[in-house]
Amino acid sequence: MNKIINAVWAIMLTMAIVLTSCSDEDNESAADLSVAAFYPTIVMSGTEVEITGNGLSHTTGVLFPGGFSAQTVKVIDDNRIIATAPANIAEAEDVLTIVTDGDMVKSRQTIRKAHPALRYFNPTDVVKTYEDLQIEGNDFLLVKSVEIGEGENAVKIAALDFKRKSNTNITLTLPGETPVGDNIAIKSYFENGDVQTLGSLSIEKGVQPGGKWVEKEIDLYNGGDVEMGGWSGYINTIYADAFAEAKIGDIIRVYIKDQTEGWQQGSFKHGSTWGGLTDELGVINLTSEDFERGYYEMTIDEVTLPLLQEAGLIISGCNYTATKVVLITAVWVTEGNTPQEIDLYNGDEVVMGGWSGYINTIYADAFAEAKIGDVIRVYIKDQTEGWQQGSFKHGSTWGGLTDELGVINLTSEDFERGYYEMTIDEVTLPLLQEAGLIISGCNYTATKVVLISF
Repeated sequence: MNKIINAVWAIMLTMAIVLTSCSDEDNESAADLSVAAFYPTIVMSGTEVEITGNGLSHTTGVLFPGGFSAQTVKVIDDNRIIATAPANIAEAEDVLTIVTDGDMVKSRQTIRKAHPALRYFNPTDVVKTYEDLQIEGNDFLLVKSVEIGEGENAVKIAALDFKRKSNTNITLTLPGETPVGDNIAIKSYFENGDVQTLGSLSIEKGVQPGGKWVEKEIDLYNGGDVEMGGWSGYINTIYADAFAEAKIGDIIRVYIKDQTEGWQQGSFKHGSTWGGLTDELGVINLTSEDFERGYYEMTIDEVTLPLLQEAGLIISGCNYTATKVVLITAVWVTEGNTPQEIDLYNGDEVVMGGWSGYINTIYADAFAEAKIGDVIRVYIKDQTEGWQQGSFKHGSTWGGLTDELGVINLTSEDFERGYYEMTIDEVTLPLLQEAGLIISGCNYTATKVVLISF
């Protein structure tokens, strides 16, 4: 009898071990592949969906609602993959399915195809510049920008500049340059390249909010001294796009030195014909007072502005040396939003020597919020013997951000005011945001580097 009982117990124990082992294997298998979460949960064709979980490094495919495969699947590591949504997603909301060579798992979350649509504008019929426009609707999560108007006068506002963005609401402030009139078209641009016309509104000119005008000096030429000789020298690298944002009333200033023997004359020439922008501007008699203050200049008016924007500018003349050409313009700064001076480098003073010193600790993330028109300023001192040169270099290649910015001849005036600087433009902004900045040069000491943000 005891032998029978012992045999039964042995069989039951063996079964228990087998059952336990099978259960453990099932749990281990389930734990090997799982989906914890993903984002976003509303997609369009081309939307990248980031999926987190376990065992994802073995993923061979991702199925969207309707069983349609992702366009691409990028494996980051065992806990994260990125799947690109296909064009033909089923209309019905459903789960994601992760597929490996030997397994598949469904998500707990559901995902659906986006159907962006306008419900109404607020205000509903007329909105003014400098005021807020609310766009109420559905599935705005993937909107990249909003465009107001059409053609050359259109204004595009990026999502980063929205006052508010949710799946059902976009709130933005209409810039002062927004086109005005009746039935101004408003479009939304999506991350995948789709464009949708939302509707149209009447737009009127509004009242600019309180603030003040701040004078800003933008380099047009800063590539070294140019001796004009007897009308043999010239600066012909100031192209039309430099005046794209110029306004009537802005000033073009030519910094000068070396009043040589005989008479001295300056000239503002048409960038294509080489004739004077006007008869008066073609030949300007320079005086001793001009050399004492260090410049001569012109004011842009309704005649010269279109000429500059069409063909650019040439600086010429005789018996003087041009050191720099700038555009002096006014920027409207609202109250409580004065230009900010942000430290990029404020460590020990750096003696540049003969191009042996440098500052290479200004990394790309320092320019994450920088904008076109912001200024990078290098504070300097100790004008040592010989010539002095500054440099704004690419943070990776060590070459100049542009040819002109690679070697900048510094003058006594630069040391008197205590700095040299550059203005960020559409060429240099992406370079700074990609690789950061190196400051270098010769025969001066750098004390600080700042970003002046407007």
